[in-house]
Amino acid sequence: MKEKGKTMIDYEEQELSSYLTPEELHYPIEEQQILIALRYLADCCDGVREKDHAGFSRIDAEFGRDLARKEYPLTAKQLLAAYKICKKYLRTQLSPAGIILPEDEAVQVVARRKEMQWTARQQQYNAPQSYDTGSKARIIGLKDGMLGVMFPPTSYDFQDNLSKIKELQREVEGLRLLNPTMPRVAFIEDNQGDKVFKYWQCPLEMLERVAKIFPEFKMTPDVQRLIEAEAEHKAAEQRKIEEAQRAHRERVEKLLGALGDLDAPIGDRVLYAHQKEAVRTMLEWGSGIIAYDQGLGKTCIGSIIAFAYKKAENCRAIIAGPKTMRSTWIEEAGRIGVAIEYYAHDSIPEDIPGKYILIVDECDSYQNMRARRTQKFIALAMNAVACFPMSGTPARNGRPSGIYPALLAVKNPELYAELSDGAPAEDKIKQLRKKYEARYCAAHATEHSNWDITGAAYLEEFHRKFVGTPRGILRKLIDDCIDLPEKVRNLVPVELNTQEERAFREAVQKMWEEHEARVAEKLELFKEERLPALLDEEIRAWLRQHLGKKRIDNLEETLKLVPTEDVEDFKSRITKLLLAEEQDRLKQADALVAMGQYRHAGSRAKARATIEITKRIFEEDAEETLEAKREGKAHKPAAVVIFCEFKDVAQQIADAFDIPVLSGDTPDKKRKPMVEAFQNGERRVFVSIYGAGGVGITLHAAAHIILVGRPWTPGAAFQAEARIRRIGQTKTCICQWLQIPAGVNPVDGRIDEILQKKQKNISTMLDGGKEGSDPNALTFDDKEALSLFYEATHFKTDVDQSN
Repeated sequence: MKEKGKTMIDYEEQELSSYLTPEELHYPIEEQQILIALRYLADCCDGVREKDHAGFSRIDAEFGRDLARKEYPLTAKQLLAAYKICKKYLRTQLSPAGIILPEDEAVQVVARRKEMQWTARQQQYNAPQSYDTGSKARIIGLKDGMLGVMFPPTSYDFQDNLSKIKELQREVEGLRLLNPTMPRVAFIEDNQGDKVFKYWQCPLEMLERVAKIFPEFKMTPDVQRLIEAEAEHKAAEQRKIEEAQRAHRERVEKLLGALGDLDAPIGDRVLYAHQKEAVRTMLEWGSGIIAYDQGLGKTCIGSIIAFAYKKAENCRAIIAGPKTMRSTWIEEAGRIGVAIEYYAHDSIPEDIPGKYILIVDECDSYQNMRARRTQKFIALAMNAVACFPMSGTPARNGRPSGIYPALLAVKNPELYAELSDGAPAEDKIKQLRKKYEARYCAAHATEHSNWDITGAAYLEEFHRKFVGTPRGILRKLIDDCIDLPEKVRNLVPVELNTQEERAFREAVQKMWEEHEARVAEKLELFKEERLPALLDEEIRAWLRQHLGKKRIDNLEETLKLVPTEDVEDFKSRITKLLLAEEQDRLKQADALVAMGQYRHAGSRAKARATIEITKRIFEEDAEETLEAKREGKAHKPAAVVIFCEFKDVAQQIADAFDIPVLSGDTPDKKRKPMVEAFQNGERRVFVSIYGAGGVGITLHAAAHIILVGRPWTPGAAFQAEARIRRIGQTKTCICQWLQIPAGVNPVDGRIDEILQKKQKNISTMLDGGKEGSDPNALTFDDKEALSLFYEATHFKTDVDQSN
């Protein structure tokens, strides 16, 4: 045993197996790991006489040391108790000592096998051994806690039985790939005195399968009792399932009963058919993602769900969403008659006491599992009575990785698992996540990542598995629910005057120069701060390989063993390589920033044209107004909505019409008056930034929308378009995407092509679209950004080429 207080790091040469007896080395690896952890902790433990954080705590000391001293195999209950204790010390003591613990599910499997073996031995011990195993009968019995299948070679069906047992053997080997702790099917020769009993040994887990493929074999009483015990266990499990289903049905009835007749008004709301379907479905599922298209009343649906849970179960309604949607939610909840607690995405709390449901508006704000706010969202969802993420674009980029957090939050059965006590089975959840990412995100190792999940694959299968299934995604498109006018999208190259074109091209040329300057500056910093250490590492690695040494203690002395010209040659080559790699990395990292500058320059160049297009729309409308007046017909004046990416461009356009800009800086108290002034016809132009006005507002006073520039995600662009195509719209909606002409620079058009391809993937994932997905559209990484930026800054017009 070791001295107290020392860690495994102090005993690098000592094998962990020294904690185990020769017999214990044959135990399942999971049981070995738990025993090692127990005995290590017991070894370090002083009963908290000298210091804490060394071995067991005061509470665990007596029981933990008792388990560690057991000289016989732990029972199933003891194993689970030991595992639970050891997990407390995994991060603080065991991991630093190089000791690992098995995963939850694997321990449960070993414990279950121990329980079955104990039951089998008890039955074998108590059973009257009246059968003759030496006869030529075909028998299924128990031996050493394992199944024994015996059939003599002289029997008429020997070859048939041998084929069956071989097939079973292959089946078990396949199962062992998933569960290596499962015993193998093996042929046994058991010498007992002057007799030799030959039989096939099988794991107890295969009892039901063995009984099925050998139906005519005689079963010994102990096996029969084991089958009966297993049948009773399954019956008990089935009773639990049925009880849970009954409780769920009663709960759904109670929730629906709290709402009464959904065809009748709730508050002052009369629900559409698609809204009633969403409410019923979500209450039946218990949790789910409401992926209704923009304009289908998700805020109303969420408020009614909150009302049901408040009235039936007295649950608090926690709403997380954009800060710009606070007043909309409070107003809608007030109309329904339910109190809510609203938090902006960036300010959701760490923990919420008591019973609550969690409704998350624009849940696509939680796409990155590494982000702190996503982790807070998942933690709140795990403790919620129910969780209802909602968004018209839950996968903004068409990437399955983006919708994973929402699927986990609703505890989708494909991604979520629980322990017997109802707590999340963290290890199993990690396994399911890896499986999901490998399958649907095409996860793989890249130059810059050990596990890149930015891809997409098997999107049709994704749709079948997750859309329309319990605790999955409830999806509705607006055209499936409401008879709305047509939407026409036009890609419009704008006409730039000579001054605008020259200013744009000069700005783009300057961008490349600034990009190279930033890269050069950072490369110089790299040479000063990081290159010497990297060069030192590379030289040491080269010397270890060159001289056959495991370590280099004194670099200067070791370098003397190698010819100076060889050292200098290696230094020169590796320095060039390291600088080239870093330069490529810096260029690619800077490319997305540079592309933002390019799009900003394009938006500035399109500002005047946007103003002229808007005025032209009003001029044409004036003629239509006169025509309608002559004919004595009513005519509603035209209105235009304009979306921009950049505030200065938005302000330039807004100033031309003497109106304010809706942006993230607009106070909540001014947002509603701005929208109402436009909807009431007091203003005919509405200018907004994507993030501020792209969600939660209705602007259907206009049937014409202009997108000056586009965001990288198709969801944001289509959300903006949906502001005018909503319930109440009566005219065909014209959506104009303005582009820099291809003759001036083709990259503006290329960006729109990327958005269209991404939208195909979203359609395949969520709507089962058959247009065909394009996984390459999803992998817009730094390298591709650099390629696009290079094309933008090095494009030559016909005039340039002739010069």
